[in-house]
Amino acid sequence: MKNQIIYKNITDLLLNRNWVKSESKSKFDVFLPPADLGIEKSYCFYLYNKINNTDFEKTILKSIDVLTQIYSNDDIDDLGSIIIDDRQVLSLHIHNDEIKNGKPSIRFFELLLHNSKSLLEQIANFSVINKPHFFDNREEAERYLNYCNFLKNDVGSLITKIQLPNNEDIIEKTLFDSALKANQINKNLINITDFVNNEILAQENFEPDDDFIINNKKYISVNVSDKLKSLYKDIEYSDIEFSLKGVDTFETTKAIDLSREKVNNLGSFSRKIREKMKEISEDFVDLTGKIVKLQSKDVDSDKNTITIESIINNVKKDVSVKLSSDQIKLAAEAFKDSKTITLNCKLEKEKTKYKVTELNDFRIK
Repeated sequence: MKNQIIYKNITDLLLNRNWVKSESKSKFDVFLPPADLGIEKSYCFYLYNKINNTDFEKTILKSIDVLTQIYSNDDIDDLGSIIIDDRQVLSLHIHNDEIKNGKPSIRFFELLLHNSKSLLEQIANFSVINKPHFFDNREEAERYLNYCNFLKNDVGSLITKIQLPNNEDIIEKTLFDSALKANQINKNLINITDFVNNEILAQENFEPDDDFIINNKKYISVNVSDKLKSLYKDIEYSDIEFSLKGVDTFETTKAIDLSREKVNNLGSFSRKIREKMKEISEDFVDLTGKIVKLQSKDVDSDKNTITIESIINNVKKDVSVKLSSDQIKLAAEAFKDSKTITLNCKLEKEKTKYKVTELNDFRIK
């Protein structure tokens, strides 16, 4: 079974890097290199395909060595982790000549390790909970973290590498829950970090509006932002590059020209998100009220709106709701007879009133 995974991993890695499988022979698959490598067209890469032979893994290790000679930016240990161990590899590369030349202190690496673990834990929590801010750590995050292997830094190196799980189920699929693979969490790490690096750090006193939050909600996590803030602070605002490598993955993001002011923007952004969370409903809520306004230019269209008066946070508020053709006809009767309606919906605050962003149920009492 392990040899099958190894064979699939190295085959997929070659194909994802645009190698072409030209033929399969009795012992080897023959691959031709992509043009962008600048290798002679006559060159062939021979991949041993006898997965049941006892020398299979040993022979594949030789092939990995050849690949590291072709791809100078690939480390043999990284490719070994990806192909043999079925992992993904996260690298944190800190660019600071002053620290490197002065030999970073043990405390520096202790903080880097601590912050890396905390960041991965919060990425896993966010991937499970899917909310911008939360207080409880989930056991699934601990499971994910237990799969991670934090590698020792080479002497004088400011590159920290972490073996991440890949195909492990962090949440198994059930009747009620979708499956969550470890590689989905890894991808979230790069995507959210890239979002923070490019959308938040450079903004001064950034005031995210509702549209920004809604459009980017899959990247917004107060908990993750806070951990990135701690990481950037403890590496003394050095430039840092995150890279994620796998069989079908090679993604990077950089935080450059960091400063105390830029990193403090993350704290400000987090505060504003927490404030906004009081105005945007993440969950479905039940509302009851009477229609105070009905707008419909064409009852047979889906462009109909009503406004109801309901109690939200113990205060009377107007709530606008877009309705379908069938719903607006029912609403017109309820409006005429002054009947109460109930909604199950998600809300968004608009200055002095609310609007329904997602309607799950509409009923006449």
